[in-house]
This record gives sequence, structure tokens and C-alpha cells, in this order.
Amino acid sequence: MADLTLATMSLNMNRTMKTKPVLQVISVPRVSGQVKRTNGKANGHALPLERSFENRFEPRYSKMPRLPSGLPEPTFSESSNKILKERYLLKGGNLEVVETVAERFWHIAYDIASADFDFSAAPDGAGSKQVLDTAVEFYTMMVKQEFLPNSPTIMNSGKQNGLQYSACFVLPVGDSLPEIFDSVKYAALIHQTGGGCVSADARVWTTFCGIEPIETLFARATVDGRSGTVQGNGVAYDVSDLNIETVSMDPKKGNTGLQKISHIWKYNVPTKNQLVVSTYQNTAVQTSSWHPFMVVRGTNLLEVRADQLTKGDIILGPDEAKKYWPWKKLHSIGSIKVTAEAGWLIGFTLGDGSFGYVPSLRQFRVRWFSGSTDVLEKLQKILSRFNINVSIQKDKRGLFSVATLNQRFVHDLLEACGLEKIGSKDNLIRVPEIIAKSPLRVVRAFLAGLLDSDGYVAKDGSPSYSTVSKEMAEDLAALLSLLGYQPSVKSKDPYGKGKQTVYSIQLCSLPQVNNLARELESYLSNKLRKERLKSNSRKQTALPLDFRSWRDKLKSFGLVKNRSQRGGHGPLARQLNYWSCHHRVCRSDLITIAGRLESYDKDLALLLKHVATTGQEVKKVEQAPTPKYYYDLTVENWNTYAAGLGGMVMIHNTGFAFSRLRPSGSVVKTTGGVASGPVSFLRVFNAATESIKQGGTRRGANMGILRIDHPDILEFIRCKAELDDNNQPVYDEIAEYLPDDSIRAHFKTLLLDRQIANFNISCAITDKFMEAYEKGEDFDLIDPRSKEIVGHLNAREVFDEIVDRAWHTGDPGLIFLDRINNSPANPVPDLEEIEATNPCGEQPLAPWDACNLGSINLGKFVFEDKSGVDWVKLGEAVRKAVHFLDNVVQANPYTLAQIYDEVHQNRRIGLGVMGWTDMLFKLKIPYDSNEAITLAEEVMKFINEEGHRMSEELAEIRGPFPNWAHSIYADGKPLRNSTITTIAPTGTISIIGDCSSGIEPVFALAYIHRAKGAGDKMRYLTIANKTFEEIAKMQGFWSDGLAEKVMERGSVSGLDDVPADWQRIFITAPQIEPEWHVKMQAAFQKYTDNGVSKTINLPNSATVDDVKKAYLMAWETGCTGITVYRDGSKTTQVLNVSGTLKPETVEPEPVTAEQTGLGDRPVILRGRTYKMATPVGEAFITINRDETDQPFEVFVTIG
Repeated sequence: MADLTLATMSLNMNRTMKTKPVLQVISVPRVSGQVKRTNGKANGHALPLERSFENRFEPRYSKMPRLPSGLPEPTFSESSNKILKERYLLKGGNLEVVETVAERFWHIAYDIASADFDFSAAPDGAGSKQVLDTAVEFYTMMVKQEFLPNSPTIMNSGKQNGLQYSACFVLPVGDSLPEIFDSVKYAALIHQTGGGCVSADARVWTTFCGIEPIETLFARATVDGRSGTVQGNGVAYDVSDLNIETVSMDPKKGNTGLQKISHIWKYNVPTKNQLVVSTYQNTAVQTSSWHPFMVVRGTNLLEVRADQLTKGDIILGPDEAKKYWPWKKLHSIGSIKVTAEAGWLIGFTLGDGSFGYVPSLRQFRVRWFSGSTDVLEKLQKILSRFNINVSIQKDKRGLFSVATLNQRFVHDLLEACGLEKIGSKDNLIRVPEIIAKSPLRVVRAFLAGLLDSDGYVAKDGSPSYSTVSKEMAEDLAALLSLLGYQPSVKSKDPYGKGKQTVYSIQLCSLPQVNNLARELESYLSNKLRKERLKSNSRKQTALPLDFRSWRDKLKSFGLVKNRSQRGGHGPLARQLNYWSCHHRVCRSDLITIAGRLESYDKDLALLLKHVATTGQEVKKVEQAPTPKYYYDLTVENWNTYAAGLGGMVMIHNTGFAFSRLRPSGSVVKTTGGVASGPVSFLRVFNAATESIKQGGTRRGANMGILRIDHPDILEFIRCKAELDDNNQPVYDEIAEYLPDDSIRAHFKTLLLDRQIANFNISCAITDKFMEAYEKGEDFDLIDPRSKEIVGHLNAREVFDEIVDRAWHTGDPGLIFLDRINNSPANPVPDLEEIEATNPCGEQPLAPWDACNLGSINLGKFVFEDKSGVDWVKLGEAVRKAVHFLDNVVQANPYTLAQIYDEVHQNRRIGLGVMGWTDMLFKLKIPYDSNEAITLAEEVMKFINEEGHRMSEELAEIRGPFPNWAHSIYADGKPLRNSTITTIAPTGTISIIGDCSSGIEPVFALAYIHRAKGAGDKMRYLTIANKTFEEIAKMQGFWSDGLAEKVMERGSVSGLDDVPADWQRIFITAPQIEPEWHVKMQAAFQKYTDNGVSKTINLPNSATVDDVKKAYLMAWETGCTGITVYRDGSKTTQVLNVSGTLKPETVEPEPVTAEQTGLGDRPVILRGRTYKMATPVGEAFITINRDETDQPFEVFVTIG
């Protein structure tokens, strides 16, 4: 079965993330056919942008249970079964179907139901029965066609093929054309001078994201989709615009400071070249064999490759942070200003705090525990600063505790602690980013809070902190290294009642204890630990520095004397004597020697101090036991940075001489520039989609969106109406030989359709533009990069051109951008700005978000006697559907970590409807009536409210979506999902459901669905509306003759066979006035969280003014967007009535050679060959002419 390669794509040239405009692309990443994934919980999901399939999922079930007996069998139509067989049912190696329709839906049902194991159900016993019962409910509502999820879920769920369950994703891509296309040009400008890389989990510290694995830094810095430059086996990403700084060391002098990161690299390192460099100070760096380290050999600071390091080499770590720490101002998170007191509180909470939910109170709580009251008394004082007064409680175990239910404070503290959700936190804690970006007094108070909670101070004064979070252990070791200490991390396997590995971090070496005590003294509260935190030990490590080279250097300054010289052995005799005898030198002696040396050679003295305070001795260099992914940095000027696990050491980076090319795109055609602009990019993506979709089972659909104030907006509007440089010569050559204007227009439309065949395009309309339109004024054109005004256009003239193009080609549509961001479609406006929708328009999405959609078949919820809506049954279906879709979020095998994180932060679902027209048919309500509009509002309001109630109930059990505290719902009841309702077009799933699509009127009561089938051949499905047939038979006017007429005409309008009152009911889309289409869309939008996908279908006779009225009405009635389609405005239609698909059945008269005037072909003809892009590759069209310069023959070659 072919891999799903591309589902949908959306381009947006204007999205600004931080400092960069981006292009948003909605796509399903290609899946490697050689690597499999199963659904389940993501393990280690922090993947880089390009990693295609390294994210593993643990199956929630060891074996798929068989379909239970006694369940209802699906009774789908022939068309439904044909589509399911072609595209959805599992196929074996010979491409023969190996599962039944019932089995397909059972596999979906159980796979999605198994997500309950993550929450309230245990994997065996009662939990398994609960999941089985839920699966039966899911199965039943799907085979009864009451609810169906979106196509990818039907296609992939339960197959364990690792393919997505979501219809589309938003992947942000930088909008600078050089960033996207110029890899080859950049490669010519790059000269690599050295480098290497470190493993993905190595800690680094930057001003961008604090302490993080370098892989996370890469992901966050390239989240806007910026392109990389291939160089050797690495890819470099220019991040100079982000102004990221990291701690760096001058390779000549050894002094430390901040330097800017210009590039981040991603490497593919062969397994045989992966090494681990370990030190006696318990720091480890997994790196490539060629990666340079900053090593002290003799009196020199050198760059030494990892595979050339030897045991005893001295590697330098970062210097004390106070010399370069950039953060001076305090930050705030919600109500919490992160002062030193708050820093202590965060540290103490990560250790001895507990976040939970109190069901009886329906509130969240934070509680702190301690074996003594001294720390809790300090906690009381800190909480009082937030007007939270608490008392210390004592339980039966003798433990003291303090708790608060202040909801805002609970959620603000949760965020300050870097936690994403309420609940167990022990193995999730990290050093919060806010701490790593705070003044040093806050950092020290944070450390004191940790030591006051899960810390321990031994009798000899050695301080340590214990945690079950490996990530916290590594973060803390990195932080202590930055502060100038020498931490060490040790792990202890589970024993006794313990079930998790415990990591113990020794905060510093014994000689450093007193210094640490001075820094933490004013923040520590545990009296015993505060008293113990001191050391009289003289025990210290000695380093194997080469004695002779340093002795000779010191001798040259007169600091070493021969015994015969006057004055004895000199001021450093004792230190040098020990060094000479033991071939090692104590760190304290190095400090003494450096002090003497400083007046002679400051740089050399500084290097010696660095060795004394940060030097680490290489213990071993060995083959890496586990292959990993690799990254590196390019740091300006000094080309070094600190990285490692269990601590940090200074390493050399990957550097190169890079021509500082400014991204193009800021100079555009409106201002007389020469940039190729977004439209050329659109064409490239169109061609890519054509290539990708041929190997998949689902056609690629694309949405190109450009802000109305973009300087290239006119070119964008016209891009589907003007022939490009490839197609214009073809048209000019052939058009003059076509018999009339209508055929020439059809030929031009055919060429236009092929230019950007895989894209719908829409203009992102702003409130300012509509204000200018209403006033008849100009609006500003704004350069998306510089934000400068670069021109003006008249709003009404631009709007009229949009309308005219839409009348001719169906494009562009409109997206009302500001309205989307001010609606429930953006539930977290403080965190995200939405500037893209999926191609159908119903799902506004932020970068990395995904559509998780499903639709209720409304036609199934009318009483048998057609007396009204069965609200009770509908409510039950809504509740089951919300449960189903939340489980889809949980079970979906997301390919990229960024998508996993974004989707799980907001947990968007989109429950919509289909079969709306079937419901109206059964209730005998005309589509274009006020009664239908009223019922639409009533139905959608009910679904939306019932869906929100179910989401609230799920939140009580599973917790709210992690961004809830920052959402528009924060002052209300917690919700499991940030959005609940949407209305999708339901093209294919409505055929599977044997119902009308979305909220659309029926295109025709019977029609032919035209699409690609097996082998890329066109297949035609005859689709008859089941509700129409059922009612016609029940009312007694059905006949085979009527069926033939309906198939030919599409409607019953004017047919004597059908009673007049039913002709009024069975109205089709082309018969409905545009205003009723818009009214219906607005009625559903009124009670829908996300958007409503609806096409305003117009007859061929519709005027430009009809389109204009529809567009303006969409704005006036509160729609979030609008798309029109005038019958015949495209050369290819998916839906066709029989008469339009095959207009002629008369046998043509035979044509003779005499009639055509054709003679024998000469041996030689002259002509031209034209090249043009087609959906199946490059087409070469050769037109040869005779001696009178008339076309004689045409050859078309595809290849």
C-alpha cells in the first residue's frame, strides 16, 4: 500500500513569528517505507524538523481483538463500498483487500478506544473491558453512519502503519526566497574551516531558551521553517536574525564571555564515527570523531579532535557566570514576579510541591510537604506576598504541609515551574527556562529551594540533590557548571519499594563547598542543611599538567630558581616540588602560581586560573554505545561554546566563512524591485505536489494565502488568470488555429488550470482593508520584512479585481484574518496568532497544529415519522464523538515532535456535521428558507453546547488542555479541548456515509463523482441521494423513468412526475440564490468554534455582481471566510451530472482526407517544440508545419 505523502498544504507569506515572516505549509510528512511505527505514547518525541520517522510509539495493545459477534453489520451503498475498497481497506502484498468493511471500522474503533488506557483504564482486567465497551460504541455509531472521522483516520487507524490520523498540519517555512531555494548558490559561498558536532541530548545554554538539549535549541530556532544549506554531511541554518548568544571562550587567551550564534547545524554522523569523551569529573560528551575540544597541553590552549584526545588531557569548562551573565531584570509569569523569593519557591515546589485536582471542590491545588516547619514558615511568608494566607498542617505520618486553591496562582506557578499539566511531576521536572533567564540572585535562590526540598548535606559538608528526572539531573549539572562549580551525576537503580532510577547530583566538589555556602546562605531555610553546608576538608583533585613546560615558562619570569641561586628555591618552591614529585598539581596550588604569574603574563595567568577552577581530566574516549543524532553551533569570533552531559566543557564549533547575504523578498514588484515573489514559490510547491501525490492514496490539496496588504497582492490575485512564460507561447502558437473565441477561451482555461492545479488561493482580508473599502480609500502595502509602507492601492479597485477573478476561475476566496483571531477559532490569542487555514477553510491553525476532525450525519437524527429532530439521540452521539476525537489526539502517531507538542498543548478537535440537506429533506424544509436558517442555528448551538459539556467532563478525568490557563476559557470551567466544533466539507466521508456533504445543498440529486482510481485511471461513481430515493418511494412518485431524468438533469425542477411541493424541497445548489448560501454559512458559524467550510455554488449564468454580493455578505454576516464556484469556471469538475459529463452521444459523420485537405506527409517538415509542466511530468509539444506554414502535425511527449 502506497505511503501517504501529502495531504494538504497552505501557504502564507506574511506570518511573523518573533522577527521573521514565514510561509506556512500544511502537509503530511512523507513516511519511509522501510521504517514502521505503531500507535501509542510517544517516546522521546523531541525530534528535529527534518527527522522523518525516528519517533517511536508503544502499542497500547499487544494484539487487536477480533470483531465481536452480534454487532451490527454495515449496510453501506455500492458507491460507499467501492470507495472503501479502493482507498481505505487494508491490502496485502499483492494489493488484494485483506479486511472487510466491518473489520476496518472495528480496527478503527478499538485503536481509538485504546487511548483510554492512558487515563482511566488499566491495560488488563476491568480496564480492558471498559476499552472494549467503548470500542463497541465507536464501532456501532460508525457502521450506522451516524458519525465518521476524517479520511486519514479511516484510512490509517488500526493498521499500525505509522501514518497520520489528521487531515492536515501547519508547518511554518521561512518566506525569504534565498532561504528556501538558494542552497546551491549558498554552497558556492561556503568554505568550511573545521568542525564537528555533539549528540542531540548534550546540554547547552543560550539566551534564547536557557538550558536545553542542543536538539531542542535547534528545533526552537528553526521552528519558523527556515531552510538550511547542505555542506558535506551537515546542514547549516542561518539564525543570525534571532540574536542568540551563548557562553564562549577565547581560544587564544582562555577568557570567557558571550558571543553570538550565527548558524545551527544538523549532522548525520556514521555510527563508526560516534565517540564518547568522559572525564573524571563525570562529564560526558558524545560527539563525532573529528570534533575539536579546547585542550590545555603544555602551556598552550589547543583545538584537539575527539579521536586524538588521550587519557589525562585537560579540557576546560565554562568560567564563572557572574563574569558574563546577561540577565539583570526580573521577569514575570502571570501574577508571579520571579524575584529571589519566587526563585526559591519554584525550586522548593519542584522538589516538595505537588499539583493536583480536588474533585469534591472541582478545583486545582498546589500543596507542599516537609519533615520540618522551618522551610514551610518561609513558604508562608512568600505566599503572603501574593495575598495567600495559609496555615501549616500536620498529618498522621508526622509530615507537615501547606496548600492553596488560589486557581490563578496554581496555574501561574505551574507555568513558572516549566510544567505543562496538573498531575504527577517527579519525572517531568526540568530547570525552568525562566530560571535560566533570571538574574543570578534568582538562580542561587532556586538552588537553595532545591536543596531545602529534596536536597541533602552530608556530615562532611558535601551537598547533593536527588530526583527521578534524568532531564532535571542533566539540566542542574549544566547550570552548576555555568556557575563555576564542578558537579557530578550518579544514578541508582530501583530497589525496595522504589520503581524508578534515582539520580543524585553532587552540587560541587568539597573544596567548593564554602563558596557555594556563601552564595546560598541568605536563601537557605532548612536549619540542619544550612549548618552542615561548610567544609574544613583539604581534599582536592590534582591535575596532570605537564610539569617541565610550565616550569620552564615560570623560570623565564624568574619565578623558579636553581638551588645555587641566591634566595633559595624561589616563591613557588613548595608547589613546584609537589608537582614535580607527583606529576600532578593541586588546584589550590595552581591558583597560587597564577597569582604570582599575573604580574608577568596576564593571559597565561588567566589560563592557569581556568585550569584550576574549570579544568576536567579526560578519563577515556570510547566508541558510543548508542547511536544518536548530532547538532552543532557556529559561534561568531571565538568559535567555541560549552556543552555536555553531567556538566559542561568548552568545545570548538563548526565554522565557515559565510557571505552575509541579506534575504531577498523585501524588494518587490510593486516598488520596482526584482524579487520573484510569492507566486513563483506557489508554482514550485504546485509542481512538488504533483510529483508527490502520484505515489499516495490521497490527492494533495493546497491552499495559498497572501495578506491583502502584501506588496505582491495583485500578482497573487491574477496568478490563476494570466498565462506564465511556459504556457503563453503554447497558447499563442495554437490559439490562432482554433475555430472560435469560446474554444480559445476553453483552451486558455485548460492551460491556466494546469499552472497551479493543486492550489486554491485566498486573500487574507484585514479589518483595515474592509474599512478602506467602505470609505472608498486607499490602503497601505507593507513590506513583510521591514514592516515599512511601500505603496498604496485603492481598496475598492482591488476588491473588484478579486471578485472578477473569482467569477472567472473560482479563485481567490477570502479569509477574514482579524475576525478569526478575535473568535474562539484562536483560543489562545496571547500565545499564538493564526494566519492560515487548511485548504477547505474550516480549520484555522497555528504553526505545527493539526486538524483532528469528525462529522455527525444529521440525517440519522430525525424521528422515523419525520416529526422532528431526535435531540436525545443527537446529544448521545455528540458525547461519543467528542470522546472519540479526544482519543484521536492521544492516539495519533505524529511524525514530528513540534506537531506532537502543539497538538497536545491545545488538543484541538473539530466536530462537525454532514447530511444537513438530508435532514431538511426529511423534515420537508426548503434549504433556501428562514425555517432552515433557524433550524441550522438551533442544531449547531445544541451540538456546540453539548460538545463543550462533554469536553468539561473529560477535563475532570483527564485534565484540561495544557494551555487552558492562558486561553479565553481560563475564567470558566476547565475544558479538555481548546476548540470543539468545526464544519468540514466531508467530501469523501459523506459518500461513505451515504449522505449530503457538510452543510451544502446537494449538487444534484444524482451525479457522477469523477476521481482517480487504481493505476491513475479516472473512475466514475454514480451517486444518488438516498434520502431523495427513499422519500420518492414513500410518497409514491418514484419510477425508473424518473431516475433516468434525474441522472440526466440533476434536479426534479419542472418535472411533472414530482409534486410541486416536493420540487420546492428537492432544490439543488445551482438553483439556490447566492444570498441563501451565505446566510446558511453564517447561521452555522454563529455556534461553531472554528470555521465553516462552504462553497457558494453558482450557476454558469451567475454574474460578477452576484459574486461581489456574496463576498460582501460574508463579511457583513460574520463569516470567517468565503469561497465561490461558478459552474463551468474550471475545465475539470469533481462532481458532474450525466448531461454535462457526456453532452454528445450522436455518432459523428466519417471524415475523409479530401474534406480535411490532408496530403501525404513530406519527408522533412520544419517546426518548433515547446516545453510545459503538466500533472504527470514535463510535456514536450512539437508542432510541425507544411510548405505553406500551416500546422501539419502535433506530437505531445510526456517524460
